[in-house]
Amino acid sequence: MLNLVDGKSAVIEGDFEPFIVHYAETFIIPASINEYTIKPYDCDEVKVLKAYVRS
Repeated sequence: MLNLVDGKSAVIEGDFEPFIVHYAETFIIPASINEYTIKPYDCDEVKVLKAYVRS
């Protein structure tokens, strides 16, 4: 589970349809996705908080 904590918006890309998240929105990347990128969208920099359950 990730949350965009700084920056206006970000685009998330990987083995799925790219999607845009905005400041303070939470999104989930399934464990089956091994690689993905988070890029600033309509701003210079973003910060993301990642939370997960240890196994």
